[in-house]
Amino acid sequence: MFKWITAALLSVLVVGATQAEPLRDPTEPPQPTRAPEPEQQLDLSLDSILVADNRRVAVINGQSASAGDSVGDARVRSIEADRVLVEINGTTRTLRLETAPSVRQSQ
Repeated sequence: MFKWITAALLSVLVVGATQAEPLRDPTEPPQPTRAPEPEQQLDLSLDSILVADNRRVAVINGQSASAGDSVGDARVRSIEADRVLVEINGTTRTLRLETAPSVRQSQ
C-alpha cells in the first residue's frame, strides 16, 4: 500500500515538474508585453474621378486606378461618376469625393 501511495505521489510530482513554468528572478523587472495590433484600417482618399465614353479612372491616394486595379490592399470594384467601390479583405467600401467635383465640358 505504501509503495502505491509513494508511486502515485512521485508520478504526480514528475508530471507536474515537466509542465511547470521555469522560475524567474523575482527582482527582475517585468518584461514589456505587446498589445495585439488592431486590424489595419486603410486610409483611402478619393482625389478625383474621370469618366469618359470608354474609360473610367479614379485617383486614390494619388495613384490612378481603373476597375480591377489594386491600391494597397484595396481592389477597385467599380467607378461611378460620384463614387468608387473598393473591396478590402472581402468587405466593400464606398469612397466619395470630399468636395463637389467641378464639371467641365470638353471643347
